[in-house]
Amino acid sequence: MPGLRLVDRYLLREMALPFALALVGFLVFILLLLLGQFSGLLVTRALDFDVLVRLLLYKTPYFLVWAFPIATLFAIVLALGRLGHDRELIALQAAGLSPRRLLLPVVLVGALLSGVAFGIGDTLAPWGNREFLKLYVEQLYGGRQTPQIRDNAFFKGVDRRFFYVRRYDPATRTLQDVLVYDFTGELALDSEGGRLPKVLTARRARWEGDVWKLQDGWLYAFDAEGRLRYSSRFEAMEIRVGGTIQRLVFEQRTPSELSLGELAERIRAFRAVGRPPEPLLVEYHLKIAIPLACLVFALFGAPLSLLIGPRGRALGAILSVLLVLFYQGLLFWTAQILGTRGDLPPAAGAHLPNALLGLVGLWLLWKADRLSRLDLVERARRLLPLVLALGIAFKALTAGETTGWAQTQAQAQVPVSRSSQSAPLTLEADVLRLSPLGGSASGGSAWRLEAEGVTFALARAG
Repeated sequence: MPGLRLVDRYLLREMALPFALALVGFLVFILLLLLGQFSGLLVTRALDFDVLVRLLLYKTPYFLVWAFPIATLFAIVLALGRLGHDRELIALQAAGLSPRRLLLPVVLVGALLSGVAFGIGDTLAPWGNREFLKLYVEQLYGGRQTPQIRDNAFFKGVDRRFFYVRRYDPATRTLQDVLVYDFTGELALDSEGGRLPKVLTARRARWEGDVWKLQDGWLYAFDAEGRLRYSSRFEAMEIRVGGTIQRLVFEQRTPSELSLGELAERIRAFRAVGRPPEPLLVEYHLKIAIPLACLVFALFGAPLSLLIGPRGRALGAILSVLLVLFYQGLLFWTAQILGTRGDLPPAAGAHLPNALLGLVGLWLLWKADRLSRLDLVERARRLLPLVLALGIAFKALTAGETTGWAQTQAQAQVPVSRSSQSAPLTLEADVLRLSPLGGSASGGSAWRLEAEGVTFALARAG
């Protein structure tokens, strides 16, 4: 057992450096792209360099969640590819360690990294996104408290009031698809549902000073246990949000700025008033699916490295890039498109790529002992001469060419002369070989006939 633990530590050390390099490389690449978006503000000196550094640092936790699965895959492929290239995997198997046992710590590391990525995505990433947008808006407007409501934004008001706005037009100061969640019950008259927690929805609203003028909406009141006690439709309603609302819009939150618990609260609020929560459900499940990709890539990438063989380090890197692109494209299509549209359940759309790759990875891991004896590159190289020979033979046969020799069981009859009489001579042979000798003296073709197991039969003449 101490030997097995030593091997586990050896494999993990081999993965550590590729993981760190891939993680840093991905972060640098993404942050450089983000830096390019701020280049105009740097030129006009709208952003100071120290502020830019803070913006990039705030955004780093969010990008880390995406970088962890990619770095995990590259670390596994490069580490196992190096061990296979130096024949160390063969040596470990010769020492009695099965390939499945060798891959066990790799899969466990994938599960551990999934947990770390989930923790970052549920705590640091929402906080970083909030601080990033807050600092960016403050710098963009010179620190002025200018109300700017982003699309699909949540923000918390005073006295336990929560607001959601799907779209805001600052030119006309109109809001679309407004939802107000008031735990105090004071936003509407006491006669309309009493002082119970209320939810107000409106298709449109206009922002005038400290008042929101709602139009075409519904008012719902709930008791302490969450049961609906009152509902009423209204054509117009005014609610006083107070002058502090212009400060509170800086605290508005998009789904990327919410933790799983906060997203769950918003989803329950949407369902309570009959609003479709699919976009929020997609974001909720993506916060789980993306960190889980570390484990999925470990399940898929570890046995894939054995399948590629010792000659496949470059091939493994290429397949890793293709796999990441395929995963991201499939995730975007199933979750962001089909899930948001309602063509797929949001949970299915977010977890479908992980389910597909995970099932294939489990099958490959189960067959790891057999896959370890396969080297596709070596087998293809060995089979290439045979394939070429078969191709040449097939071409010759289809062209009708006769070369070399042919053998068959045959029977032939030839006339012979004896004493000026003709008699049929029957010749039987087990094998006949007929081969060309080239041109004869008379300019015709000459052939050589060889026979084995010959039997002659001469019939008497009349």
